[in-house]
Formats: sequence, C-alpha cells, structure tokens
Amino acid sequence: MKISVIIPVYNVEKYLKECLQSVLNQTLCDIEVICVNDGSSDGSLDILESFAGKDGRVKVLNRQKSAGAAAARNEALRIASGEYVGFVDSDDWIDCNFYEVLYNRAKEKNADVVRSSYNYYFGNTEKESELNKIIAKRYTENSYLGVNEHSVVIWNAIYRKRFLIDRNIYYFDEDLLRSNDVPFTARVTLAGGKMAPVTGTNYHYRRNIKNRLTTFTIGRAEDVMKANEKVIDALNTSDVCREDYLEAFYRCIWRFDFIFSKALQIKGFCKIRSYNYAERIIESFIKCKYPDDFFAKYNKRYTKFLAGNDIFGYIKEKLKFPRNIFYSVDAETSVNVFILGKRFKINKQ
Repeated sequence: MKISVIIPVYNVEKYLKECLQSVLNQTLCDIEVICVNDGSSDGSLDILESFAGKDGRVKVLNRQKSAGAAAARNEALRIASGEYVGFVDSDDWIDCNFYEVLYNRAKEKNADVVRSSYNYYFGNTEKESELNKIIAKRYTENSYLGVNEHSVVIWNAIYRKRFLIDRNIYYFDEDLLRSNDVPFTARVTLAGGKMAPVTGTNYHYRRNIKNRLTTFTIGRAEDVMKANEKVIDALNTSDVCREDYLEAFYRCIWRFDFIFSKALQIKGFCKIRSYNYAERIIESFIKCKYPDDFFAKYNKRYTKFLAGNDIFGYIKEKLKFPRNIFYSVDAETSVNVFILGKRFKINKQ
C-alpha cells in the first residue's frame, strides 16, 4: 500500500460526499482510505457506509461518542498500512492527481515529507496560501524545505510512516480537541527529515465553515495555548541551528500573543484567566535558549514585558486599561488584583 489517507468525520454530511469522491477518484489507485466517524449525530455515518459498500479501499471506524480529531487520527494510524500517510479534513477536497504527484515526488527525492501548495476556499472564491510562494521557489531551486518553511496544517502533505515511528512522532496529542496539528507539524519539522516541496496539484481548504474546531472560543484559546507550550518544549529539545531556532521561537511567541489578544475579546474571558494566560506566556518565553540574540533580531514592545516577568505590565499593554480600572498589589505569597473596584486574591504558589 502506497498511501493511507486518514479522514476524521464529525457532522459534515453537507460536504462529505464531495470530499470522499475527490479522494477515491485519485489517479493513484494504490491507497486505503480510513474514515473515523467521531460520534456524528447527522447522516455522516450512512454516507461513509455507502461509500465503503461500493469501494473496498474505504475502511470505516465508528465511535459512538466523540473524542476529537486527534483521537480519531490516532485510531486510524494504528491500522494504517501505507508506506506514507496523509490526512484530509472531511469538509475539504483535493485535486484528482494530488496523491500521485506527492508520492512520485517522495520517491524521486527519497523524502520523509512532501508538501504541496494549498488554497483557502471562501464560498465560491479561492485564495492562495502564502506558503505557495515558498513551495514554488524551493521546487524551482530543486531544494528541500527549511525548518521554518511550513505552516501548521497537516493536510497538504504526506509523511513517511517509518520516519514518524522512528522519530517517536507517530501520534497526535489527544488532550487537544483543537490545534493538535500544531505540535504534530512542529515535531515533524524539527525531526530532521527530508522535506520536499512539490507543485502541480492543490489541496482545497474550506475556511468559511463554522464548526467546533474553527469557532473561536475560550476552549479553542486554551487548546492553542497548550499547543504552543508543546511546540516550545519540542523546539527546546531539538538540535536545529541557532537561526532556525530563533525564527521558530518567535513564531511561537507571536502565536501566543495573537491568540491572547483574540481571547481578551471573548465575552466571559475574565481578568483572572487573563493573568493565568499571561503567566503561561511568560513561562514559555523565559525558556528561550538565546535571549540576547532574540532581542537583537526581534525587538518587539510586548516582549520586553515578557522578558521582565511583568505579568500585569503585559496585560495592561494588551488591554490598555488605566490604573483605576485594572491594577495589582504584589505581596510575598499572593497578588491582589483590583478590577473595577473588586478585589481578587491570586496565590503565587
């Protein structure tokens, strides 16, 4: 078997047929398609069973209760028999030559990972990913992709199964309902394998679908925070060169800051939670291996608060709150936070 294609499915009956047809109509026929129904309550399971009854390459794993995309992917990985594995989201679709182009490139370059370009889909309009320019440039140069020349998505690629197993990265973090692709792609990228770009085919990603994975909530913010912490840990145990490390570290810190800014706009995101989030960002920031080099290259205003372990300075920088609305009094074992005249005590231990 050349490629195992893994598709987690959860309540996507509107788009599932188009997705499955695009995978089963591939010009590369030597594939298996492992679909994991993750407790869908709509007609998704009926659609999966209908396709499985018509095409023996389709395997359906059915979960009675939803456990999330990471658990679904892990269940499929346990039975995957392909030389390479690929992932498709059940509301997306791929060009008919997608896996043939990627597989042929993998064999040509003896690559552990092959990445293609991809497009975002908004209604009837498609927009190219910024990654496409890097893919095209490296392909023209006949060179491999660098450590930071990737995105956090998993589905525009195929991965050599043996490579993932040997590097102990043949899994997704099941404690992350969302954003489990972030630490996975980071570990893959940092594992030192050959990552080859390819052109001539595209993955099509529906960006305008509102579901439990794309709607920005406090839970999603929490998962992104945890995912970033995992990436920092993976980065700090890798042996990438200093320049690659600094850029990768900055990407993580930027993502921390961006998500924190979005979280602060969520209704119900209390100021006590903002303290905890800021504290976690600082804890990750101070793990930087090369702080002097970081500031020489990325001298951002908000990182000065992070470097100084100034939690409330960082929060006020994000919120722009005047002192009479949001301020704190630091004690030896606790911090007294005053928000709109109300006092909250936060223990330091």
